[in-house]
Amino acid sequence: MKKLSAKVYQAISYAVNMEGTFEPSEISYIFEEDLTFKQYDAVIPFLQWCHNNDKPFGRGNYNERYQEFLAVNC
Repeated sequence: MKKLSAKVYQAISYAVNMEGTFEPSEISYIFEEDLTFKQYDAVIPFLQWCHNNDKPFGRGNYNERYQEFLAVNC
Protein backbone atom coordinates (compact mmCIF):
# COMPACT_ATOMS: atom_id res chain seq x y z
CA MET A 1 0.00 0.00 0.00
CA LYS A 2 1.57 3.29 -1.10
CA LYS A 3 -0.84 5.66 0.66
CA LEU A 4 -3.31 5.45 3.49
CA SER A 5 -6.84 6.15 2.36
CA ALA A 6 -9.08 8.52 4.28
CA LYS A 7 -11.15 5.49 5.35
CA VAL A 8 -8.09 3.80 6.86
CA TYR A 9 -7.01 7.00 8.57
CA GLN A 10 -10.48 7.51 10.04
CA ALA A 11 -10.56 3.96 11.41
CA ILE A 12 -7.16 4.14 13.08
CA SER A 13 -7.66 7.74 14.20
CA TYR A 14 -10.86 6.77 16.00
CA ALA A 15 -9.01 3.93 17.75
CA VAL A 16 -6.10 6.17 18.75
CA ASN A 17 -8.48 8.78 20.13
CA MET A 18 -10.43 6.13 22.06
CA GLU A 19 -7.41 4.50 23.71
CA GLY A 20 -4.84 7.32 23.65
CA THR A 21 -2.04 5.25 22.14
CA PHE A 22 -0.61 4.13 18.82
CA GLU A 23 0.23 0.68 20.25
CA PRO A 24 -1.47 -1.72 17.82
CA SER A 25 -1.98 -4.47 20.38
CA GLU A 26 -4.11 -2.07 22.41
CA ILE A 27 -6.18 -0.53 19.59
CA SER A 28 -6.44 -3.01 16.71
CA TYR A 29 -9.60 -4.60 18.13
CA ILE A 30 -11.41 -1.33 17.39
CA PHE A 31 -10.69 -1.22 13.65
CA GLU A 32 -9.69 -4.72 12.57
CA GLU A 33 -13.10 -5.60 11.13
CA ASP A 34 -13.33 -2.32 9.21
CA LEU A 35 -10.18 -2.95 7.16
CA THR A 36 -9.29 -5.41 4.43
CA PHE A 37 -6.51 -7.92 5.10
CA LYS A 38 -4.15 -5.87 2.94
CA GLN A 39 -4.96 -2.66 4.79
CA TYR A 40 -4.65 -4.36 8.17
CA ASP A 41 -1.29 -5.91 7.27
CA ALA A 42 0.02 -2.49 6.25
CA VAL A 43 -1.38 -0.56 9.20
CA ILE A 44 -0.19 -2.75 12.08
CA PRO A 45 3.58 -2.35 11.39
CA PHE A 46 3.03 1.35 10.68
CA LEU A 47 1.31 1.87 14.03
CA GLN A 48 4.00 -0.14 15.81
CA TRP A 49 6.68 2.01 14.18
CA CYS A 50 4.84 5.19 15.20
CA HIS A 51 4.55 3.91 18.76
CA ASN A 52 8.17 2.72 19.04
CA ASN A 53 9.63 5.88 17.52
CA ASP A 54 7.26 8.40 19.13
CA LYS A 55 6.00 9.56 15.73
CA PRO A 56 2.41 10.72 16.16
CA PHE A 57 0.34 11.83 13.20
CA GLY A 58 -2.94 13.55 12.54
CA ARG A 59 -5.37 14.52 9.83
CA GLY A 60 -2.89 16.85 8.12
CA ASN A 61 0.18 14.64 8.03
CA TYR A 62 -0.84 10.98 8.15
CA ASN A 63 0.30 10.25 4.59
CA GLU A 64 3.58 12.10 5.10
CA ARG A 65 4.21 10.02 8.22
CA TYR A 66 3.28 6.85 6.31
CA GLN A 67 5.75 7.80 3.56
CA GLU A 68 8.42 8.31 6.23
CA PHE A 69 7.63 4.84 7.57
CA LEU A 70 7.85 3.30 4.08
CA ALA A 71 11.21 5.00 3.41
CA VAL A 72 12.67 3.46 6.55
CA ASN A 73 11.05 0.03 6.33
CA CYS A 74 10.97 -0.87 2.64
